[in-house]
Amino acid sequence: MVALERERAIERVVARITVAIDLRLREAMSKWPEGDAVLVAWEKALDGVAAPDARITALAQWVAGKRAIPGAGAAASLPDVTRGALERLGPELAEVLDRFLVFGQPTSSIVQSTPVLPRGLPLPELPGLKAKE
Repeated sequence: MVALERERAIERVVARITVAIDLRLREAMSKWPEGDAVLVAWEKALDGVAAPDARITALAQWVAGKRAIPGAGAAASLPDVTRGALERLGPELAEVLDRFLVFGQPTSSIVQSTPVLPRGLPLPELPGLKAKE
């Protein structure tokens, strides 16, 4: 019962963050020429069902020309001012997304609800140095 309540609470947080990101993107792109093409790419990014972090990543890759989004034109055809505005908006969208990272790592449409203590990455062994035992 507690796990189900936690999952529902997390889903509500993800939904709020998704709406906030969507609204901010729509507000910003409505001011720029061909901003509607960006919104089409946003809606089509990963079929609109992916976690918000995955959609932001897909959109950033689309803008950089590293990814095609089916149903959306090429980002290279956007006016420079629109591309620039979208590139400046990226860190702001990531900041909105960061608000719910305190709940866990987003890996799907919900955040994993199992808390894990932060830990450092393993360091590579360097020649001549031994790890402490």
